[in-house]
Amino acid sequence: MDGRTPNPLNELGVLDKEISECFKCRSQVNGFQKPKPLNRGSKANIMIIGQNPGRTELTSGTPFSGQSGKKLNDWLIKSGASINNPRENVYCTSIVKCFTSEMRFFALMAHNCRSFWFRQAQIVRPSLVITLGQKAYDELSLSSIPYNKALCKVIKTSDEVLLTSLGFHFELLAWPHPSGLNRWHNDQKNKSLMDSTFAIVNKHLNQRL
Repeated sequence: MDGRTPNPLNELGVLDKEISECFKCRSQVNGFQKPKPLNRGSKANIMIIGQNPGRTELTSGTPFSGQSGKKLNDWLIKSGASINNPRENVYCTSIVKCFTSEMRFFALMAHNCRSFWFRQAQIVRPSLVITLGQKAYDELSLSSIPYNKALCKVIKTSDEVLLTSLGFHFELLAWPHPSGLNRWHNDQKNKSLMDSTFAIVNKHLNQRL
């Protein structure tokens, strides 16, 4: 040991390389495709965890880059993020790192990818984790509150468990999946619930690292 403090950017770079070189699911998953390396961000106060890459992420090099990504950017801007760079001070990742159109393989791929998002969280050490959709929320398994009751509510992990499996406490916010196919967004009451979360996100956006 040389006593030097680990550099999160370097650690994330090493981990990104591991993810890019992992093909564990290729022989197990129909329609398996590997996205080009994604620019997920660096150490940040906020970590957003989605479910899996879509088709646009296969070639874009950016997580959440399709229509769902546009809605996600809009939510961040409404939370006070920069219009020009809404994901500044935000680290973006997903439970599953590769693409398939057949969601019946999600559980298998999530199992194979679990150590990746787990290590990403340990390096980034966010003060706020935002999950997008039920699969991402359930994968974290940090609260006994069911997804439909947790939506748009802040859960302090320190109120749920003595110590998280990640080794640190944070606030957890379950956002709905930003897909236009998600009917949750059509209800005005739900839109009001969503609006109420922006001030919470703003607090973490403006915290110093």
